[in-house]
Amino acid sequence: MVKNMDREFIDKRSKYNNTLETIINNMSIQILGCGEMTNKALLQKGIFFSYLLIYVQEGQLTIKHGTQKTTLQPGSPYLFVPYEIYYSSSKRGEKLKYAYIYFDIMPFADSLIFQQAVFSSGDKLFKKAWFRKAGNALEAVCCIGSSAVPGNNYSAQYRVRDIIAYILFLQIPQSLGTTTLTNNARVIINQAINYTAQQLNKPINIYQLAYDLGISHSLLARAFNHLLGLPPIKVLTAFKIHYALRLLNKGQNVSETAKALGYSSPYHFSSTFKKVMGESPSKYFKH
Repeated sequence: MVKNMDREFIDKRSKYNNTLETIINNMSIQILGCGEMTNKALLQKGIFFSYLLIYVQEGQLTIKHGTQKTTLQPGSPYLFVPYEIYYSSSKRGEKLKYAYIYFDIMPFADSLIFQQAVFSSGDKLFKKAWFRKAGNALEAVCCIGSSAVPGNNYSAQYRVRDIIAYILFLQIPQSLGTTTLTNNARVIINQAINYTAQQLNKPINIYQLAYDLGISHSLLARAFNHLLGLPPIKVLTAFKIHYALRLLNKGQNVSETAKALGYSSPYHFSSTFKKVMGESPSKYFKH
């Protein structure tokens, strides 16, 4: 009789979270830039509209954002998330060299899930030994050269996906629920975001949104709370303000932006902006 050897090799501890696997597998990662920079500080004060993953090779870089302050030594990786204000500085006269990948995550709901995982970790996450190994792999991809090199984007996507998967499995609770429930929530959230994107010049009306999507208000709220732990109005308002950041960054003034995004007045827009970003538009962009 042939003996079934399965039990000898199946590790009962290796139970994967099918919900998170589904999220990771459905993510679309677009590489916007990839390579190395030398003797160029990132920003004195500024924001990114996409994700920037760096790996310091030479020199020292100090980064501040919110209440966090991190000093990166050679061999340190770091992830900048979109729409946060960062301050960075390097030692005067010291050579600074780092590899980088600049990328986007779509759909927007999955990008939000990932951002929450990063924020909940604090900067301690990037000091773990695993990230130094990930940084070495990242450096190997970046050192190929620019994203124009054939196959480089493909390699970079896989490295980025590995890091995203690690952060999500480490930080996201294993109690998200069934894959079916999570998939349904993802669909509803992305439909709500797409709807809002098509109605940018109108105020957000959650009840009208739910009606137009053909679902109940309670189902809409459950979807957002299940995956993001936030009410729909808070997420969709942040989506509009993030869009406003792009308009303001291109030189559009507060009045024009308020009108384009359906706010009743520049004051209403500015007060909403401050609730989301922590500062008024004028102060946010002041250097």
